[in-house]
Amino acid sequence: IQTYKGHSNSVNHVRFSPDGRWVASGGEDSLVKVWDLIAGKQLVEFKQHQAAITSIELHPSELIMATGSMDRTVKFWDLETMDMVGDVV
Repeated sequence: IQTYKGHSNSVNHVRFSPDGRWVASGGEDSLVKVWDLIAGKQLVEFKQHQAAITSIELHPSELIMATGSMDRTVKFWDLETMDMVGDVV
């Protein structure tokens, strides 16, 4: 069992990837972090939300993640390139 530290405030949501290799976390600090469970390290930190993260969903067969926030946006992320690929305001 690992403990991953990196958020500066409460963690609101955690979601495992369908293959169990990654976990994504989102918190009150408005950050979304993706962790590699095999390597035991953070892969990426997304800073584009402006308020607390309220939801995270991972596509069941594609490397796409959606995140929702108290900033009233949903953002979409390509987990191959680690880039934001869209948002809904």
